[in-house]
Amino acid sequence: MARVDRNLPTKPVDTIVIGAGVGGLACAARLALRGQSVLVLDQHFLPGGYCTSFHRGGYTLDACIDALGGAAPGSQFCRVLDACDVLPRVRFRRLDPIRENVFPGFSVKVPASMDAYEALLARRYPRQQQGLHELFVTLREMLQGLLMVPVEAIWDGGEFERVFPALSKWRRRTWRELLDAHLDDEELMSVLSERCSYVGLPPSRVAALSMAAMLVTYFEGGTWRVEGGYQRLADAFVDAIRATGSRVVLGVKVERLLVEGGRVTGVVLADGREVRARRVVSNADARATLLQLLGREHLPAETADAVAARPPSLSFVVVHLGLARDLSTISLASSIGYFPGGSVERGFAFAKPIAEDPDLAMGIIVPTNEDRSLAPEGRSILSIHYLCPSDRVADWSAQKESIARDLVRRAESLVPNLLDGAEFVSVATPYTMWRYTLNENGAAYGFEQTPERYSVLKHLRRDLPPGLHLCGHWTDWGGGVVAATCSGFEEARRILATQKKVRRAAV
Repeated sequence: MARVDRNLPTKPVDTIVIGAGVGGLACAARLALRGQSVLVLDQHFLPGGYCTSFHRGGYTLDACIDALGGAAPGSQFCRVLDACDVLPRVRFRRLDPIRENVFPGFSVKVPASMDAYEALLARRYPRQQQGLHELFVTLREMLQGLLMVPVEAIWDGGEFERVFPALSKWRRRTWRELLDAHLDDEELMSVLSERCSYVGLPPSRVAALSMAAMLVTYFEGGTWRVEGGYQRLADAFVDAIRATGSRVVLGVKVERLLVEGGRVTGVVLADGREVRARRVVSNADARATLLQLLGREHLPAETADAVAARPPSLSFVVVHLGLARDLSTISLASSIGYFPGGSVERGFAFAKPIAEDPDLAMGIIVPTNEDRSLAPEGRSILSIHYLCPSDRVADWSAQKESIARDLVRRAESLVPNLLDGAEFVSVATPYTMWRYTLNENGAAYGFEQTPERYSVLKHLRRDLPPGLHLCGHWTDWGGGVVAATCSGFEEARRILATQKKVRRAAV
């Protein structure tokens, strides 16, 4: 685990990065490896943001990440890790099947190949075969367009529309609208919407682009977990940064940005100390960065209003159980989507208490069935992920134990007698997510991943004052380990490219 460092540099640095989530760490690592002096600041005592792990009684528990997509050798994500000197420091375990989704009366094990998944669904829904094929072709084109077109340019359209017509057609539409255009079977559309919990909105509201990017990435680059827990990925970034002589300082909170002559020139910490830099990159909550740390007065009114109007995503309750039993004999995959009501859409209604909600949806993960190093011999970890609004209950602190118990009881429909064999139960709520990351309301995916999100992104970089940059899951491709990591790397690339242009102009 990365050592805690609270000492600050006494001289200005090239770049300050606010937030040691994987987006900020990737940005910092790339800049540091290219010779810049970098200082990463984070208010938490662990680096990684949501990509962290903790230990209890010999168990290693991941804070809230199930799996990541796109870590196949040669993938964009692996190229980023390699360029940040991180790839040799971590090991990945591939999931196949990717996931098993359990609906009333049937389940679907999602294979690791997109072609195999299409074939599996076509066999179950033969009347939808042509529509399925056309849908999957469209999804691949949309992802290719997202990889080639600057995300801030998508909302208004442009030359890319001739090359990627699917990106143009669906950039303002929802996932449900995309499904409706190709399919007419409600059950199949729910099956294809099971990953909506990974972008935080129901099919009727989530952006078709967000779902396409995530879904195809899970197939094209494989679906993986970090061996030994996700903290190892964050720690690998920290080690790579520190190996260059740059710094990662934990346990310090940034209170505001220094702005002088219209330019961001550093930060002021909560204890009053100032640190100066040529530029500041924020991997933190974009709304808080712009409206609080920077201040509306330093932004065009239209941009400030647009950022303020876009709400944050939903948050999670995560329940971890350390079990004195071996779950390797269960017939289910290690990653499970459980939809007892049959409808992914209705699972976002949150109309009744957890114990009574017939449409409650949850993710159930048994990571020890893929990585035995996470628990003592003969023991297992089972984790429950429940996506929910931050105001789902009046007082999370007072009610979290009863909420955890209700979620475990619902999960026992698939894996019986969980509480009977539990050595411990650990519960994280939206309040926990906020406390560790300062994401508004414990938001799991930055801004809500609606189509309108892209209208905000077009303003973010264009209207920032000189010296301020943004990266992470509030920007670019949105939530998820891979998206946030690539966002940070791309922001570093932009910074380095701009510097190169300036040097050429000076010559």
